[in-house]
Amino acid sequence: MWKDKLNELTKLISKYELTLEPAIDKALLFSLFDSFNKSYNCDLPYEYKEFLLETNGIEFNGCYICGLGYDKDNYLSIEYNTDMIRTNSNMASYVMIGSTNLSWFIINGSNKFIEMDHSGEILNQFESFNDFLECILDEMISY
Repeated sequence: MWKDKLNELTKLISKYELTLEPAIDKALLFSLFDSFNKSYNCDLPYEYKEFLLETNGIEFNGCYICGLGYDKDNYLSIEYNTDMIRTNSNMASYVMIGSTNLSWFIINGSNKFIEMDHSGEILNQFESFNDFLECILDEMISY
């Protein structure tokens, strides 16, 4: 499960005297979540909310998972990353959740969870957001 992977990552980054981003305040989270869903015409998965209640984004080993509520020009911002990929008309309904040096982690318009390379080729599809999140955390741990 992704929470186990998050705990493993927390231990790993503490060896470098780093910490996770603080969790987002629950009341603020609901407001930001609704605002994002309306602004980007999407429906972020509930499991993403659970993740943000643990940490509001992570960056480690050249990988990151986006958070909510950052300045729009912050690379950890889901808004920044989603705006960036939506400049490509083929990705106009995509939401970028995270990235590695080699791939993007995307929710497409039909709520499919996919990993694609930077040219847009699909590398992986996931059955659930939890599997999707676990894969990103695995990438962080194994780099």
